[in-house]
This record gives sequence, C-alpha cells and structure tokens, in this order.
Amino acid sequence: MRVGIPRALLYYYYIPFWQPFFESLGVEVVISDETNKGILNQGVKESVSEICVPIKIFVGHARSLLKKGVDYIFVPRMVSIYSGEYFCPKFMGLPDLVRHGVKEIDKKLISVSIDAKDDDISHYKQYLPLAKQLGVSESQVKEAAKIAGEKWRVFRTINKMGYIIPEAMKMVDTKQRLNLVPKHDRNKIRLGLMGYVYNIYDPFVNMNIIEKLKELDIEFITFDMIEENELRENIKHLKKPLFWTFSMTPRFLF
Repeated sequence: MRVGIPRALLYYYYIPFWQPFFESLGVEVVISDETNKGILNQGVKESVSEICVPIKIFVGHARSLLKKGVDYIFVPRMVSIYSGEYFCPKFMGLPDLVRHGVKEIDKKLISVSIDAKDDDISHYKQYLPLAKQLGVSESQVKEAAKIAGEKWRVFRTINKMGYIIPEAMKMVDTKQRLNLVPKHDRNKIRLGLMGYVYNIYDPFVNMNIIEKLKELDIEFITFDMIEENELRENIKHLKKPLFWTFSMTPRFLF
C-alpha cells in the first residue's frame, strides 16, 4: 500500500512524525516532488481565487500525488495544538477543500482530526480512524504512534539546538545526534529569518533563501528553533491574543 503526503503546509513541521508513523504500519510513504511552477499553476487552476498561495500550493501537490498512482493521500484536519488556540479555518477545513476541489481524489483521501494540548501530536487515539482504512489493528496504530512520537521528539530536540528542519530530520536516525552541541557561532552575523515553516523551508516559495544565507556564511535562527515558553513570554505585552496558531511565531526572533 502506498500513501502520499503532499510536500506543503505542515509537512515541513510534522513529516518527521507522519512518515515513520505510516512506515511503522508497513505502508510505503510517497512524498510529492518539490514545489515547482507546474505544481503551483495546477493548484491555482483547481482552487478558488480567494484562497491563499500556500493552500493553492498544497492543492497542486495533492494533484501531483494522484499522478503517482498512490492508494491514498493523507490530508489531516489541523484543529489545535495548544489549549484554547486554533488553526486558521483553512487548515481546519483542508480535507473538505481538497475533497471538493481536486477531481478524482475523494475516494483516495484519508484524514484524521488533530486536536492536541501541545505541538506533540503523537497520541495514538487521534489516528485510530486510519486503522480500518489501512487494514491494520488499533494496537498496531498505537505502537506506530509511539515509535513515530519518539522520533519526532528527538527531531524537535535537535531542531531547537539551532539546526534547520532538513538537517534535524537527517540526524534523527544517526549516531551523529549523540554528539551534537547547540549551533551558534558568535563570530558570525546572525539574522532572524521570519516566516511560517511552509514558506521558510520551501525553496521554490522562498527563492532558496536558506542556501543563499549559507553561501554568505550568515547564521540565522527561525521560530521553530525557539522554545515555546520563550516565544510566549514575548507576547505578554500584547493587548489581546493573536488569532491563529503559528501567527505569533514570526514575531519573537530578536
């Protein structure tokens, strides 16, 4: 069985969990190609004009996975990862948007509702609806979530040490991670790179900004490298809470 995961939106934050989760269930994971002009154009074509570009890109990736002949395409409904806070409605309605917007995807779309107390979304009960669709037992889902959750927590530990998400992902299953030290050279220029994960880490969207900074030997920090309590400490002065999860994250890099 082959399950496709669109390389867009929270792929750049949760693929270190989703991929080992499905693989632990004996499922082959197929990731869509990197964003390109063709994928963007396809997403624009199949989306309503009012939807933001990141959602259009996601639709384009979903369409591209259909062409790869996958059995299912995983589109989670992201509701909340912090108590009392919620994702933008476009994240909450993403499975419906894709189901009704992308032709021929309806029977191949699988989804779960993610409603967690923090950004660790590994609790197995959220993934039990997949058991019947994937032909596995609930105990297998529980074990897969445990394995994937452990890997995701290792990934986040490395990420918070100053390693960008692609670097942290590669180190999760290597012995190299055991000797890692926080990545911060005080002799270099250090910039705060502001933006959502799906913009910062998509080379097509950001015009390859990360590689350009590396070529200039400039160190940078992104919001995902910062501890959550530190981020929240810096919004106490705001008169009211920000509307959606992740809306606050680009504001606390300095």
